[in-house]
Amino acid sequence: MSRLNRRALLAGLTLIAAQPYRAYGEDQPPAKTVYWKDLLPETEGEGTFIETLRDLNLIQQGETLPWRKQPPVGMVSDFNERRVRIPGYVVPLTLDGEGVTEGLLVPYVGACIHVPPPPANQIVFLRFEKPTPQDGLWDPVWATGRFNMAAVETDLAEAGYVMTETATEPYTG
Repeated sequence: MSRLNRRALLAGLTLIAAQPYRAYGEDQPPAKTVYWKDLLPETEGEGTFIETLRDLNLIQQGETLPWRKQPPVGMVSDFNERRVRIPGYVVPLTLDGEGVTEGLLVPYVGACIHVPPPPANQIVFLRFEKPTPQDGLWDPVWATGRFNMAAVETDLAEAGYVMTETATEPYTG
């Protein structure tokens, strides 16, 4: 192999090494899988807000309560500016002709609609990269995107986290 060919080969390998995420078929790093318990500060106990209400016999499955006040909670900044994927249910907020453009990701079906909203550290405000069809509204999804801790107040609830560049896919355990 000539000296010129070796330099060209080395230059090509350097360019490939400088783009490590292309192997995943996109320009972003692989997403870190996060679960709802990961968004709770260590000072908060196990379980979700809705489970606590059920344990106290304050609500039953599908019951609607007249109050919607969310309790004050702590937040976790461990995942700021990272790509994450988290399972949950999408509550649509903003729609255009093609589907949902903004929504809330919640840990259980019916949150913010039929039951009191979970605490802010258990709600993620979603901004979709492309409008997402609203078919299968009650089906669980994996939401993947750029994650940050940020308070967003909506008509339904206050979210403690924001995910941008969001895409969803059906949830598979």
